[in-house]
Amino acid sequence: MTMNIIVVHGMRKGTLNQELHQFINTMLEDEIYQYEVVFLESETRNPYRVIEQLIQSGERDFRIIPFMIFSGAHFLDDMPAIVQHFKQQYDDISFTICEPLGHHPLMVDIVKDKAMDALAHTNYDAVILYVHGSTKYRKPEEELRAFREQLTLPVPIHVLTLYGSISYKDYLEEVVEGQKRVLFLPIFFYDGYLVNMTKKRIKQMNLDCQIDFTTSINFDQRLKEIINDRIDD
Repeated sequence: MTMNIIVVHGMRKGTLNQELHQFINTMLEDEIYQYEVVFLESETRNPYRVIEQLIQSGERDFRIIPFMIFSGAHFLDDMPAIVQHFKQQYDDISFTICEPLGHHPLMVDIVKDKAMDALAHTNYDAVILYVHGSTKYRKPEEELRAFREQLTLPVPIHVLTLYGSISYKDYLEEVVEGQKRVLFLPIFFYDGYLVNMTKKRIKQMNLDCQIDFTTSINFDQRLKEIINDRIDD
């Protein structure tokens, strides 16, 4: 039977990893498949340590499920590095790396529902989709633009990132120029440090436009369906 490895970024400090682990366990508590949750940022539950323990206990077939929105450096660099590390040591194990969760059609539905809920109560001139991005790769920006093409809203949709060539720090002022009120929608799993930092910095920009922020995805229950589809692929 395949062992599913759900890879989360996490944080080395604080209680975030425990909270994320508990959320995923609760979300998947009725499922019968095997899985382990690991964190790139962890001394005790990082992929290398947990997978090594699983191999020593007899596991040989692994499916890596990146708990990530798009294909940033953690997907493009870290996932293959994990596989290569173990392939060099063991010739009788197999790995499958699944696509990031943001590639699933249900993620479009999650974002659309969040945007439409806000648009139903307030007249906005536009919606800005906001993701982590990457300073090393342009692929997250390409995927974000493709994501926008799948999304239908009654107002214009703009895309910006935290890092990369379309950073909000460089382009937000241009995007909102001439507009009165804009909805800013972070496509993150939770309202953590990066999202809160972005909100703070945007408020400090003193733009001539009111910018309202939605919450992040905040562990929408449809994530369970996305994970299950990755396992069934």
